[in-house]
Amino acid sequence: MSIQAERVEVQRTAVHKAGHAVTTLALGGRLAMVMVDKGICAELSPEEPMAGLSFSFDPTKGRRRTAVLVAGMLAEQAFGHPASWSGQECSQDSVALRQLADRKGRGELSAVADAIEMAQPVVTKYKSVIATVARLLQVRGSLAGPEIEALMAAGGRA
Repeated sequence: MSIQAERVEVQRTAVHKAGHAVTTLALGGRLAMVMVDKGICAELSPEEPMAGLSFSFDPTKGRRRTAVLVAGMLAEQAFGHPASWSGQECSQDSVALRQLADRKGRGELSAVADAIEMAQPVVTKYKSVIATVARLLQVRGSLAGPEIEALMAAGGRA
């Protein structure tokens, strides 16, 4: 992979993780930390934290968790990255979405449509915060939840 392609991939991953993190907080979840770690690959299930992202919701509020899962891809799209479920991060999200949809007895497309409907306005509203979080993740590698909450309160200004 060329240096330029590697930079784009790191940026894409940071935007993706930032989308998850900001959406988690905006929808009332608790976020311990978000990390960008090249090469992370973890098996996901609805009960396990996502790779590089430690968050929690009331388990009775599954729709919010599903929205957080699609927020990474939506953030990528908002910043001009190609829309695809083929990247490592999106593939993990897709697996988790299928598991959640299967547990609820609903079709995958219905679960994804509901999640997009909930997450898209969040990604749009907090786009500048997502950009700032992504830039900081590229430099620092990780951010704590309270740091992201402060950025959200400041409108994305670091």
